[in-house]
Amino acid sequence: MTLTISFPDDKREALEHFLDETGGKIEVCLAESMEDWYRKTVPVGVRKYLDAKWEKECGAPPEPLKTPAPEPEGSTDAPSWEG
Repeated sequence: MTLTISFPDDKREALEHFLDETGGKIEVCLAESMEDWYRKTVPVGVRKYLDAKWEKECGAPPEPLKTPAPEPEGSTDAPSWEG
């Protein structure tokens, strides 16, 4: 899947510049951020279901989903909606 977002060119260029200094890539940072967001937002039961579904269809879930995920605060099965 491809996601498209709007982001100012000058900010993107600055981000690329400073990531280049550390060997980082925007795509990797975004993928890691999306994975973290997924783990914080999607309840553990749904993540387990998707892992099992992926494993049945493809042999094994994608690597990032195999690592233990922290549970959302305040619940073991639902995200916290309090700020």
